[in-house]
Amino acid sequence: MKDALDKVCSMVNRIYGGAALLLLAVLTGAMAVQVFTRYVLGSSLSGTEELGRYCFIWMTMLGASICVSSDSHAAVTILNDHLKGRMKGGHKISVDILILACAVLLFIQGIKMAAMTTRQLTPTLHIPMSVIYCSLPAGAFGIILNGINNLIKRMDEAKSSALVQEGADDGEGGMR
Repeated sequence: MKDALDKVCSMVNRIYGGAALLLLAVLTGAMAVQVFTRYVLGSSLSGTEELGRYCFIWMTMLGASICVSSDSHAAVTILNDHLKGRMKGGHKISVDILILACAVLLFIQGIKMAAMTTRQLTPTLHIPMSVIYCSLPAGAFGIILNGINNLIKRMDEAKSSALVQEGADDGEGGMR
């Protein structure tokens, strides 16, 4: 089961990474066109700022999922840096649970927002706002998937670490 989840997470992360890279290219191109038309031609092209903004939103949500998988998301580590052993493992597990809880909430509310905005169009590009709001459940799905995978791995680490500690306490040198 763990291997299957690892494979699914890896596949989702590759898809999200490719999509984020494509969105970054579109964002960069749109902003380059915006700067060129505004400062060289003296007249802005309508829609480039909006396109860049929406690409950035999608890229951020997809990237957040990838960051959770590699534990490279933004974090305040002052407490974790001072913990040792089982306390540190327990803290990491509790952080994973909080990330999962927030991602589930984001997923549910993102679906609600996308459903509520199907008829609302963006000001310049005239695409449904639901397309933009769909980035929330899409990113949250990846965060949930990677968060569950991280949680399973951390719980396995905590279990094996407890067994090693228990063996050391028994005077067996950690072997069972």
